[in-house]
Amino acid sequence: MQFEQHAAGTFSWCDYTAVDREAACAFYNALWAWQYRDVMHNGQVVYSLIERDGLIVGGLPVPRPARKHGSSRASWQTYVAVDDVEEYTTRAAESGGTVLAQNIACGDYGWFSLIRDPQGVTFGLWQPGTLQGVQVKHATGTLMWTELNVRDVPAAKSYYHSVFGWKAEDEQQPTTMYTRFQYPSEPVPCEVAGLLGIDPAWEDHPPQWMVYFGVDDVADTLEQAQALGGTAIMGPMEVPTGIIGIIMDPWGAMMYIQKPNTPADA
Repeated sequence: MQFEQHAAGTFSWCDYTAVDREAACAFYNALWAWQYRDVMHNGQVVYSLIERDGLIVGGLPVPRPARKHGSSRASWQTYVAVDDVEEYTTRAAESGGTVLAQNIACGDYGWFSLIRDPQGVTFGLWQPGTLQGVQVKHATGTLMWTELNVRDVPAAKSYYHSVFGWKAEDEQQPTTMYTRFQYPSEPVPCEVAGLLGIDPAWEDHPPQWMVYFGVDDVADTLEQAQALGGTAIMGPMEVPTGIIGIIMDPWGAMMYIQKPNTPADA
């Protein structure tokens, strides 16, 4: 499904913070046929736009030698579309979050802030300029869904409602309670993301926003990721919306993969 713009209060962008940028580009190109279009400033590459079939699916920053708020692991970062990044940065801080980067201009593309929520989970805010966000979702090799994994579910519901006005709808699934964040809109609320409590058995699973990418076959993709040096953490597993799995790439970045039950544009 192609997008020309994204509603405020919904996820519009994701990017990948690499440990080994060149190797990561090769890994994801082999996995999903991603291509990379460099953004230049003063003769140097400062960012790359990730594309699939000529459409933008995310971004790839250039690693900095000393990342003040970074880690030794690669990671995926998600961004919520806002119409005023300064206002929402203030909201996020006043609601108990920590501002890591504030109102940063990205040429004429737009402005972003990075926030760490009260449970230590980082997310971004994106106010678009010429770059509205990803141009395609809900297809192979593109963003399907975002999901917050935390230990304190009630606290997460309260925080994100305070910042974005999201409402939380609980849904009892066969093995767990799942929550869907919804953004109030007319005529029906817009589903924004999922929320799942971390099971104590998930020993090494940190609180984080998880990204889902679409695949044609979960089992085949898990096998391919392992052949490329990644790790199959979980799956294939059937859930109400389809079949899912979890991959960790060779540098520690985790992501869900999903083959949905319904056609992509449903």
